[in-house]
Amino acid sequence: MAATKGYKSLEMATNGYKRLHGVTVKQQNVTDRLVAGDTDEQAAQAASVHRVTVSKWRSHDLAFQAALNARRLAAREHETS
Repeated sequence: MAATKGYKSLEMATNGYKRLHGVTVKQQNVTDRLVAGDTDEQAAQAASVHRVTVSKWRSHDLAFQAALNARRLAAREHETS
């Protein structure tokens, strides 16, 4: 198993956190703020997470990426209807 930036395993890096499916409430809040026009930093502050966490979600979390894309699509469809 590859090391994760100073951690011996991903398990240690995430403190054993496992998400079974979907996105967390904090991630939902961040997607709402991003779609509303907030920056990563503003959305992160509103959800009480670090800006880097939002960047990691955007880059590496497929469930977050899918939720953000779906939220953006829904917002666009709402604007055109």
